[in-house]
Amino acid sequence: MRKWLLVVVLVLLTGCFSTPIMTGQPLEQWDKFKGASFTPARGLDEKTAELVFIREADKVPGPAFNIYVNENYLASLLDGTYKSVVVCVDNHRVAFNFSSAEAFTNRYGGVAYPVQGNSVNYLKIVNGSDGIPTLKAIEESEALQLVSGMNKVQAHTLSRFNKRINCDLPPIVMSYVLNTSELFNPGRGDYENMLDKGKEEFFRVGKAIQSSDKKIDIVQISTYTDSSGSATYNQKLSERRAKTIRQVLREAGVDDGVEINVVGYGSQDLVADNCAVQHAQDAEQREACDQLNRRVEIVARGRSQ
Repeated sequence: MRKWLLVVVLVLLTGCFSTPIMTGQPLEQWDKFKGASFTPARGLDEKTAELVFIREADKVPGPAFNIYVNENYLASLLDGTYKSVVVCVDNHRVAFNFSSAEAFTNRYGGVAYPVQGNSVNYLKIVNGSDGIPTLKAIEESEALQLVSGMNKVQAHTLSRFNKRINCDLPPIVMSYVLNTSELFNPGRGDYENMLDKGKEEFFRVGKAIQSSDKKIDIVQISTYTDSSGSATYNQKLSERRAKTIRQVLREAGVDDGVEINVVGYGSQDLVADNCAVQHAQDAEQREACDQLNRRVEIVARGRSQ
């Protein structure tokens, strides 16, 4: 009973799966919503803006529509729902896709969406010319008419988007996501156990940062593990790897004038967070699933010179 309860809880929290039910019925029947009419965010200034994602009822058939902003899970929109978020003025990357019971949805990639300060930006899910859903910017008058009829804000899933934003940071000008399975020996994080491919990759990143036509001020290195092993072990492993990567970036020529911050998140913020449950009887599939979680994210912030 406890195992089944765990599966149910994980599915509800991640918002990344849909489970088909009886033929002729909707793929999902989630009904946990906050009853509140939409009002644009208050207190916006030249450094902040609001993004509002809208899914009009009965227009784009399919399961829940997952929204990611800068690779952070925001929400899974059902028919007739919307979700808003305040962001810093920047060139944001928005990824989106339908939930799937067969595979984890991809939060990477997507489309770049620049926003201006002190603005509310309305994005509606529509069917593209190729039949694949996409996002379309719409005027405020149309958006307000749509959301006023919805009268509900989706609240059944756990957003991973950090609402405590610091808009005084320089904008992101470069970003990389690398798989640590190809960069380090298993369970190791020191320089001697970084694979040759890992050193090549991080030298390439370091050279790109140092030779950029932007003035790079800050580099953030974030490392993650899968959920195997204890939380303490994973935390220490990810921290060691982050510090080793910083060492290689310095060797590649990133000078001391660039601040390099390192953060090891361990098994927090898993891209695929139920690999052990979903693939309990298949070690090969479990390994493939865990690959998504073993990653390094490098972000460089700067400005035009």
